[in-house]
Amino acid sequence: MTLASTAVPSVQADQRADTHFNRLLILFIVAFLLRIGYAVITPAEQATVDDTGWYIANGERMISRTITPAEVVPFPPMYSFFTGGLTLWLGHDTGITWIRVLQAVIGAATSLAVWRIAWRLTGSQTAATLAALGIALNPVFIIENGTLMSETLFMFFFYWALSIYVKPATGDWRRMAASGALLGLASLTRAVLVAFPLGLALHVFFVLPKRRAVQSAVVILVSYALVLSTWTLYNKVKFDRIVIGGYGISDMLLAATVGYSGSSSIDPTYAAQTGGTVPNGTDRDDVALKIAADTIAKNPLGYATRQLKQLAEALLQPHNSVHFPGQSLKDAVLTWAREDRSVAGLGTLMSDPTFFPKLLLYVFHWGGLLLGLVGMWLTRREWRQVSVLWGVVAYFLLVHFFLLALPRYLFPIMPAMWVFAGVTLATTVRRWQRRSGLATATA
Repeated sequence: MTLASTAVPSVQADQRADTHFNRLLILFIVAFLLRIGYAVITPAEQATVDDTGWYIANGERMISRTITPAEVVPFPPMYSFFTGGLTLWLGHDTGITWIRVLQAVIGAATSLAVWRIAWRLTGSQTAATLAALGIALNPVFIIENGTLMSETLFMFFFYWALSIYVKPATGDWRRMAASGALLGLASLTRAVLVAFPLGLALHVFFVLPKRRAVQSAVVILVSYALVLSTWTLYNKVKFDRIVIGGYGISDMLLAATVGYSGSSSIDPTYAAQTGGTVPNGTDRDDVALKIAADTIAKNPLGYATRQLKQLAEALLQPHNSVHFPGQSLKDAVLTWAREDRSVAGLGTLMSDPTFFPKLLLYVFHWGGLLLGLVGMWLTRREWRQVSVLWGVVAYFLLVHFFLLALPRYLFPIMPAMWVFAGVTLATTVRRWQRRSGLATATA
């Protein structure tokens, strides 16, 4: 199967534009209302996490210029500016409310970016709509957009950038510049993306003639570097240090190597490895790198096996399942299968008010993964175009093979997987329609 085989019949440009606009408007409204509804029924305190206060407090101090050179900020600034700016302007409680409202808008807009990516890669409104619905109706995304964490803003910038970039048939420098700038904003939201634009600059050589590819790669990297360098310049002036995105990567490397039991365990882990001393700054990097290098050198096969196991567990576990109290769905089902196996026990299990919400998280998560894998196979002949999304998946998996792997950190691959899932579902619909039509004709 090729991508072209899923394409809708061509229509007049104005009719197509009207159809697209109406479809996107409905998608946006549905996605927004679901997210606002979740925000309304969920108390604000339930939307905050351990890092929320840290983001807000540092954002307020940076914006108001009251932060001191001694208060080094280890994380990228965009989410702090976003949250801290609103609470500083509107007051804490009102600011929290508007953060959640704006995140509902941003989350709904991300589903439109996924629609555009799928549409531009496949030419199929059905595939694009189904991919976007995989985000708009997805309870994992709805919960995420109502929680004060940086992933919502990060994925908005990231997939907006990709929606502009994909299928760069002409190599328009304005589109390439916009993609690079948005990737810069994404990296200033979560530093894990800092090396991704290098891969994008290589990808243009698969889809453009050599001369245009060189120009596009330069434009992407320059616009990306200009945006990213603003935070580097701020850190040099304010804190007299050189930072590219953020410097928490060493902590994630250490946690992945020796084990992780929460953010509060990081400093004690360093202390345990250094005789009681907690290193700072670049010394932290040196300690983490040495521990990782020594661990790999002592038992490379054991290290690789352990890292693959951690990566697989993080990939297969739906993000935000911890939002619901009680035993995890997986553990509850395994306990029933091992110790009970009775119909009455199954009824008791299903009567738990969190059972079906947790099940829905698994349905959307596993549906995106499995249908997405099928879609990757179906689009293999168009690998030059779709490899940019293969690259998204491969990049996050490779990075988190070495760094700490949690469901939250692998969650950003899901929009890419749902683009491929949309292709799978659209192909299934098309084949069912053909068989149904054949059966009708035969009758």
